[in-house]
Amino acid sequence: MAAAGGMDVELSGAVPGLDDRIRAQAIVDGIEGLRAIDRNNALKVPARVDLRMEPGSGRLQFSGRLGSMETARKMVEQLQALESVDAVLTKDLVFDPLVVDPEYLTQAPFVQLLTDFFELPGNGILLATECGIRLQGVATVKLGESWARAEERIGRTVRPEVMQAAAQMTSQGDLPDRFRVRAEAKFYPSALHMPRYRPDAPLTAERLSALTDVLGGSEIAFPVGGAEVMPEQQGKLEQAARGMRAAGERVRFVVGGFYLAGDGGAARERLAGQRAETVADALVALGVVPGQMEVTAFALPAGSGEPEAPESHRVEIRVR
Repeated sequence: MAAAGGMDVELSGAVPGLDDRIRAQAIVDGIEGLRAIDRNNALKVPARVDLRMEPGSGRLQFSGRLGSMETARKMVEQLQALESVDAVLTKDLVFDPLVVDPEYLTQAPFVQLLTDFFELPGNGILLATECGIRLQGVATVKLGESWARAEERIGRTVRPEVMQAAAQMTSQGDLPDRFRVRAEAKFYPSALHMPRYRPDAPLTAERLSALTDVLGGSEIAFPVGGAEVMPEQQGKLEQAARGMRAAGERVRFVVGGFYLAGDGGAARERLAGQRAETVADALVALGVVPGQMEVTAFALPAGSGEPEAPESHRVEIRVR
């Protein structure tokens, strides 16, 4: 918006970046008879936070533009408190008094979202602005549902006067209808299946790799609707039991049945749990110590397949 007063022009509103602010002032100065008043230039630049977990490491890159070092300091403290983060590396971090920092960046719901996101053993990118958050990376199905609820949690904590001040930053003078948290993630059945997952087992890398290969070939298939192990699967059970016994009693395992989330998912989850219990009981009968096993169900994303598909009717054994 430009309001001319004589030969002087005051600028206010919001522009995407610092370069756009300079360009807007130059456009006014380029019009004959007009001059942009720098001291009254109220064009604001929205904050942007870019957090990226370096693949295969605990180092988190922190870049973007903020209005003050104090906001950055508080965010670094939050990030350093995460168990999965070994170091926070600031890179291309710009501070400018023309930038308005969203208050939610240092509030408890945002900290919880950081915890939910970056504590996972997967690669992640989080982009935050004054009107939304975008998550990119990997997630479990149930965690993806909690990300969807983060929109409500964060939006509820931003005070009305802060929202009103933020509204003055937008080009139209108002905020989007809703604060948005958008997840662009590849979903896995559980954290145990994610790319950076490392089993917590007292085994050498070679023995762990060999055991993982044995268990990977021991997926137990079930008929649709059934929870009894079919006779042709007995050989896989015996193979898994031999590998688990050889690993020793200190090694822990997860026995999980797969099911498809979505409509009717609760009943399918119960059936997946029953199948996992059946496999665990069979492994105990073959000499595996009961206390070594945790029984659970692994959710496949809704829409990723058909309820009758084989991948939704199997039990998998993983090293914890």
